[in-house]
Amino acid sequence: MSDSEEAKTQLLLSIPFFKDLEESSLKSIAGTMTVINFEKGHVIIKEGELSEELYLISEGEADVRKSDKAHSHDIRLLTLRRGDFIGLGTLLEKTPHSATVTASSLISGYKITFEAFNQLLTTLPGVGVLLAKYLTKELRVFRMRLASAYELTNQEDPEGFSVIKMVVYDFKMYEKKYFDAAISQINEEIKDEKIKIVAKFFEVKLNIDTVPLSQGAKIACIFVNDNADAAVIEKFHELGVSMIALRCAGFNNVDLQKCQELKISVARVPAYSPYAVAEHCVALLMTLNRKIHQAYNRVKTGNFSLGSLVGIDVHGRTVGVIGTGKIGACFVRIMKGFGANVLCYDVYRNAEVEKMANVKYTDTVEELLKSSEIVSIHVPLTAENKHMICKDTIAMMPKGSIIINTSRGALINTTDLIAALKSGHVGGAGLDVYEGESEYFFEDKSAEVIKDDTLARLMMFNNVIVTSHQAFLTGEALSAIANVTLANVKEFTSGKKVMKELTNSVNLN
Repeated sequence: MSDSEEAKTQLLLSIPFFKDLEESSLKSIAGTMTVINFEKGHVIIKEGELSEELYLISEGEADVRKSDKAHSHDIRLLTLRRGDFIGLGTLLEKTPHSATVTASSLISGYKITFEAFNQLLTTLPGVGVLLAKYLTKELRVFRMRLASAYELTNQEDPEGFSVIKMVVYDFKMYEKKYFDAAISQINEEIKDEKIKIVAKFFEVKLNIDTVPLSQGAKIACIFVNDNADAAVIEKFHELGVSMIALRCAGFNNVDLQKCQELKISVARVPAYSPYAVAEHCVALLMTLNRKIHQAYNRVKTGNFSLGSLVGIDVHGRTVGVIGTGKIGACFVRIMKGFGANVLCYDVYRNAEVEKMANVKYTDTVEELLKSSEIVSIHVPLTAENKHMICKDTIAMMPKGSIIINTSRGALINTTDLIAALKSGHVGGAGLDVYEGESEYFFEDKSAEVIKDDTLARLMMFNNVIVTSHQAFLTGEALSAIANVTLANVKEFTSGKKVMKELTNSVNLN
């Protein structure tokens, strides 16, 4: 392989899609690519025009600008770098370019002509179709990226305010009225500082493919199933994002080490409505215990028999609560209202909970599990407690115990839980979280086949209830999440950019 061919192959391998292709396929694609070089200032493609070539940047950077006829000037939207394509729309859809791309430095790279691309489709149809699908996806992401950057960049305030732009990922319409109200309130509070927060909402989750949507933003607001790993954090840094505003309590989906290295602040919502989550735990528990879901389905079909619907009194039972923060403490109070005896475990004991009658802390999780007929989990996920509920710990629990989890799915080894449900050792499980939930939860998959065999098996048990991470979902909680998230953003805009300066900062130590 010549040096030129090696360089082409290495560039292709730096793009995730091409890593999965066989070497022969990579060589075929590389064979269609010819070397190009552009001097700084060279206009590579021009808005409104057509071209006959697709470009792939190897070294250097290019600016993407779009004309703004209303203001008689161009708006600089994006910076393209190594691995970025130029001219996808014209290649795939024969449409004029939607923006002008100019070399902002000396650029080296490769071009693929329409003729060469069509030849690839003819000679290697399988590879060609895969490549066309990938480039179509890239075009869709780029247009979202362009639209986001245009909307965020083309924000002017007639009063001369400094506009702070925020991108919100994995956003659902049921959140909007609460966020609109919170943003309006914060903007009113900071108007004397001549600062204004502008948000752009996206339904897509954050990952390495969607991180470019943050172009032009200083703040990225993310949720529980967004992926802010090291690669995403590095891309945030390149794009100028300097704060991650979590609109949830958990932060296991954020690489804090990389955030600290790149000086990206992280803040969370430590508590929104502990009542919402604790009450959902009780709903799961009592539905399982009194078999409400089974009774409901029977009656709907005209079956009014009571066979196999026998439950237990929670009064007088021993309930184990793992984690006694705000949510755990709220659940303890509710269980006390039922007349249960409560055992608690937490690395940091809650002084208020310790004073409650009929409530006792254990020194270990194992001690709690051995005595608890009902166990509810209320702890954040860490490397140390992953799969804390597993084959060995389940074996310690009394036969027929009920497990409730509204915290994080990976706290339970689902395979071990399924085995215990099949053997009858676990009498029921109420799960609002699941280790592989990011692929399914919060989305409508009713028209699709559930390909996750573990999840599908779990949902087949009549003594298992799975809800889609909805424990938080009350109007009060949504309002609190929006208000605390925007309060965190307000602190950041006021100059508290070092992690520990933020009231709700998330830090390594």
